[in-house]
Amino acid sequence: MAQHKRGLISFLLVALVLFRSAPAFAWGNEGHTYVNRVAAQKIPASMPRFLRRAVVEIAYLGPEPDRWRNPAEFALKNAQEPDHFIDLERVAWLDPLPKGRYEFYSKLYEKRAGSQMLLDLWYTAWIESGTAAPSAAPGTLSK
Repeated sequence: MAQHKRGLISFLLVALVLFRSAPAFAWGNEGHTYVNRVAAQKIPASMPRFLRRAVVEIAYLGPEPDRWRNPAEFALKNAQEPDHFIDLERVAWLDPLPKGRYEFYSKLYEKRAGSQMLLDLWYTAWIESGTAAPSAAPGTLSK
């Protein structure tokens, strides 16, 4: 009886976790459309009239970036995907955040080139020393 009860509780906990996770999925077409519609309806009177009259168009265009992410449209998906989302935590070292996309890319390349140069210098020094390889290059261990 106790084993049956534990199994039932385990099943219910797993089901609860799975069903509670559903809202974490992307908004999808309807979510983006709704959010854009509400935002467009709240455009202040100080904004141009053509913009305030474009509620339907703004709502329709809300999910457009997600439409571009269709795997069937390989070139379009890969061309725009980096612009769709940014994890600011991963670029906290970049302060202030550059104003433009290409300046941002340039800073990323500079950091990558600097890191690669240090790794190359470490590797060259290790080869020249003739010693056994350490487990990791300096600065490459995750914190």
